[in-house]
Amino acid sequence: MAETLGLWLAFLTLLGSLPAGSCTEANVTCTVHEDCLLPCSFRPSGTVVIHWYKQQTPVHSYYYNRDQFGLQNKHFSGRTGLFNAHILQGNASLLLRRVKVQDKGRYKCYTSTRKGNQEMFVNLALKAVIQSVTMEMGEGVVSCSSQNIYPAPGLTWTTDPASSLGSLPNVTMTTVDHRGLFSIHSSLLIGSNLSSDHAYFCSVASADRSQVWTASWKNQEDMVAVEDSELCIPCVAPQPLLNFSLTWSFSSSSSSSSSEPGVVLLRYDSRSRESSSLWEGRADLDPDRVLEGDGSLRLHGPDSLDQSGTYVCTFSALHSRHTVQTRLNVTTAPQSVHQHSEERSWWCTVSSVAFVFTIIILLALPQCLSRQRVPAAAGGRSPASRPNGSSPPNRGGAEELLNVTAVHISGPHSIQISIQHLQTPPNQEEAERDKPGSNNLKPTNGLPPHHVEVEEDASVVSIKPVTLATIQETTTEVQDEGCGLTEKMILNQ
Repeated sequence: MAETLGLWLAFLTLLGSLPAGSCTEANVTCTVHEDCLLPCSFRPSGTVVIHWYKQQTPVHSYYYNRDQFGLQNKHFSGRTGLFNAHILQGNASLLLRRVKVQDKGRYKCYTSTRKGNQEMFVNLALKAVIQSVTMEMGEGVVSCSSQNIYPAPGLTWTTDPASSLGSLPNVTMTTVDHRGLFSIHSSLLIGSNLSSDHAYFCSVASADRSQVWTASWKNQEDMVAVEDSELCIPCVAPQPLLNFSLTWSFSSSSSSSSSEPGVVLLRYDSRSRESSSLWEGRADLDPDRVLEGDGSLRLHGPDSLDQSGTYVCTFSALHSRHTVQTRLNVTTAPQSVHQHSEERSWWCTVSSVAFVFTIIILLALPQCLSRQRVPAAAGGRSPASRPNGSSPPNRGGAEELLNVTAVHISGPHSIQISIQHLQTPPNQEEAERDKPGSNNLKPTNGLPPHHVEVEEDASVVSIKPVTLATIQETTTEVQDEGCGLTEKMILNQ
């Protein structure tokens, strides 16, 4: 502000060198809502009378060495002032604060001293600069708008790749509000064949073409990603940018309303080269490529529920704004054939084992029940402890036991079981017969070893003979004293 006043004072000094009574005219352009200086100078000579008019409307008066507000029009009330400390040096310039559109026009500065009267005229022009341009894209239509501009601006459309916009109807409207400021809004009707692969550019220019703002919008094709995989959502600025900022916003597809504003998940500033991410460790940029205008978002291990939705990338720079929108659907990883086969194999194996042990139990239970021994009295068992002193029934005077051996051969569905009848010598002492770990069990010509094979669908069972040569003797032995059942589990690695 001090530099501006210095320039104006130098200009006023030059004007003060003009001969008294001369008439000069100046053109000034000021910005709406800012302060404005209307220059005026005179040849000082003692006391002075100063009057400012807009056409015939009193704006500001000064005499008797002070400001006079009695005749001031209320439109300028509280918004005018002179540089009183510089009046005696010939400065009668008017400071008009917070100028409005209604302030534009022709002003007259009248000064009177003992050496004569003087008039100067100032033509005040106003402008309201373009602050921003907003773009939105809907179903089959893209819109562009800007507000609070003076004078009325112009608006043009282009596309990338280039297309014939003459075939795309558009509606552009310009309106003015109570303050005299203009707003412009344009809607471009687009075909569905253009919306996915074209970027739309809207340019709003001031009336004198001193200012041009450009905004663009592009809807990229929908993307599909696999959960927990690496993903890059592309976003590249249409032209080189200086001193820009980049934001990524996100709207979840599971939100209750699609019109809800997206949450800003990442910010980047090219001047400081600093970024902040709401998804720290899950979303970031390439620090080397972003300075070149590549703001593609890298997602690390996206989640199907939390990160499916709409992503919007926005570059903001001086007089430009560029937006790219992408819809992303994150899906769960499809189950591979190998995984499916392994899971099916595992379940079939479990079913097969359960099926075979059911057979074992059904075969062993009748033998166990038919040969169940009555528990002896404390201190051991004796023939007298059995009813009528009879000995247990057996073939050939020997007690039969059932030995069941299950063998798991190579392959997920191949199971062997070996079933044999065992007997003890008829005159063996019961204490020896009951002794754990006894080796007096002898196989008889009972049931031969059998091979039980369960098909993959667990619905077909085949039983085939098997030889001991196919069994590797890695044995775990468990003996049931209650029913004389010995079970061996032999695994074929």
